[in-house]
Amino acid sequence: MRDDPRQGGYPVTISMCLRPRRAPNLGHHQEMTSVAELSSLSSTLKELYDRVSTMAESAQADGNEDMARELFAVERSLAGALRRLGRFAQTA
Repeated sequence: MRDDPRQGGYPVTISMCLRPRRAPNLGHHQEMTSVAELSSLSSTLKELYDRVSTMAESAQADGNEDMARELFAVERSLAGALRRLGRFAQTA
């Protein structure tokens, strides 16, 4: 949390920043937009996966085992998210 609400500040948490936003009411265009948005999310997630994977391999090559271990764990999580999103996109 960044600001203390007792001090009159507005509390901002990481979960608030990552919370999905509501899609606007698109009527008959909603299905097509959802498929396009899922495809876009998949592409973005794949790029992130690739970047994390490269960083993990680099950390391992440099002998930074702690960083490599954490990054490989993130890589596994992203791979799972990609699979899950892919399965969902096929049913949408």
